[in-house]
Amino acid sequence: MKAKLDEEVGEFIDEPNEEELADILEVIESIKKFKEFDDEKIIELKKKKFEKRGGFDSKIILDEVND
Repeated sequence: MKAKLDEEVGEFIDEPNEEELADILEVIESIKKFKEFDDEKIIELKKKKFEKRGGFDSKIILDEVND
């Protein structure tokens, strides 16, 4: 599934459209099912990360962290 995800992400990078994004989501759903990951836990982890680090809505990406 990792190779398939890499393939689908590559296709999205080459052609960023809804169809390619849908393929990525399909692979992610398959990984979640195979690994028996809990949707609620994933959502909670996503929320905590957003609260700690922010999101990507403003398109600002952290390149490095200096301690």
